[in-house]
Amino acid sequence: MTQPVKLIFLLSLMLNLVLAGVMLGQFARREMPVAPDGGDPLGQIVALLPADRQAEFTARAEALRAVNEPIRGEIEAARSAAIGIMTAEQFDEAAYEAETKKLQSGYRGMKKNMAAFVRDAARELDASGRARLAEIMREASWRRGKCNKGNH
Repeated sequence: MTQPVKLIFLLSLMLNLVLAGVMLGQFARREMPVAPDGGDPLGQIVALLPADRQAEFTARAEALRAVNEPIRGEIEAARSAAIGIMTAEQFDEAAYEAETKKLQSGYRGMKKNMAAFVRDAARELDASGRARLAEIMREASWRRGKCNKGNH
């Protein structure tokens, strides 16, 4: 290869690695919802429920956290591995793809667990309660930067 072609190739590779890092950073910010006021959205959801159902849903919220905790560990391990792959002397694209698939799978699992919790809570609420539930989820989603305020 000629000198200009090598230079263009190296610049392209570096830009791709930067793009991959930005994308990985976006994955890293998406955890369990956090309410805009810094509160706990699971606690806010439980507070919407009838008093006789709150204890059961508090226990379910704690179970949800317990189920998602190992997934968070897997996500952190995959994130670290992906960063290690990106900073290695030779970039192993297949290994990087495998780690990002682990990240995606972990986030998918956590979201599935949260969706089931929200679905079960919504079953217990009337229309106004479900509207407040939707607002809690929208605010938590906005706080994480998943959507723009006013564009839900």
